[in-house]
Amino acid sequence: MRKEVITELGGWQSVVGEDIVLTWGMLRQNYRVFFESTALAYTQAPVSLYAFFRQRKRWARGMIEAFRTYPNILFRCKDHQT
Repeated sequence: MRKEVITELGGWQSVVGEDIVLTWGMLRQNYRVFFESTALAYTQAPVSLYAFFRQRKRWARGMIEAFRTYPNILFRCKDHQT
C-alpha cells in the first residue's frame, strides 16, 4: 500500500478489521487492489480451540465493521472483475 493513499483515506482506522476497511476504501475510490502471489505474511496461529474461536469471532466482527463502513461495497463493482 502506498503511504499517500493510506493518508488520503484517513489512515488506519481504530477498528478490528482495519485492513479490510482500508482496502474497501481504496476500492471505493477506484484504486486498483490486487493479489500478490509472492508476498509473505507471518502470523501466530491459535494454539487451542478456544483461541481459534476467539480469532474467528474477531474476524467476523471485523467484517461487520467493514460492512457498516461500506454497506454497498459488493454492489458497486458492476464493471470490475472479481
